[in-house]
Amino acid sequence: MVGKLYLVSTPIGNMGDITLRAIETLKNVDIVLAEDTRVTGKLLFNLDIKKPLISYHEHSSGKRHTDILERIKSGENAALCSDAGMPCISDPGQQLVKDAIEEGITIIPIPGANAMLTGLIASGISTNCFTFMGFFPRKKREEEMRRVSSSLSTLVYYESPMRIVDAVTAIAQIMPEREIVIARELTKLHEEFIRGTTKDVLENLKNRDSIKGEMVIIIAPSNPETKEITDKEIEDHLKTMLSNGESLKSAVKTVCELYGLNKNHVYDLGKKL
Repeated sequence: MVGKLYLVSTPIGNMGDITLRAIETLKNVDIVLAEDTRVTGKLLFNLDIKKPLISYHEHSSGKRHTDILERIKSGENAALCSDAGMPCISDPGQQLVKDAIEEGITIIPIPGANAMLTGLIASGISTNCFTFMGFFPRKKREEEMRRVSSSLSTLVYYESPMRIVDAVTAIAQIMPEREIVIARELTKLHEEFIRGTTKDVLENLKNRDSIKGEMVIIIAPSNPETKEITDKEIEDHLKTMLSNGESLKSAVKTVCELYGLNKNHVYDLGKKL
């Protein structure tokens, strides 16, 4: 009998966020695939769970990838864990899931904590339509901000404490008055939300002696009342929503509500895509 691949969400900082289902799954699988065996090993130790740990990350060899699939196909159940949060969200594992599906292996997601959504829901910025952009670009940051500055979606990025000032500086160069939120140390003792215009948040960060903790950057969508929206911008927004799996009907409705636009016109633009 073919085994199953469980995608197990782990806490993003607070151990209390591990779910009962995640604990039960980790107890019952045969092997645990870990982005970093030291991190996942500590989690298992705290849960008093003893399971074979296999290192699996973005630099793992093709042989390791194949061996894991063969073990699951031979009947072993495996749990895939990232260091924190949900596997496959800006973490390795996506290719393993894709290949497992092609091999006829059942994929079972075990939901739990996620930094992107945790930061977004507490930001106070619109959650009606948002786009997760992954890690903030290390190069050509201002070009990226110009590209997304007219987006009607709330934008969510991950960033490290070492580069957060550079990231917010790039945002401020293009969108100095845009509302943003920096969510820091989520679920931990020193959890913090830094809110304000980009230039105000940048000033806040620059005045700190040190900045610690992983960051989530939430950028408010473009305000339709402050600029005329072109058909090209509407099309770009529809493309983003459609590429995220949203239906044309739903995407058109969202754009019309945000802009107060004529439904027929937006729908016609959507059909061209």
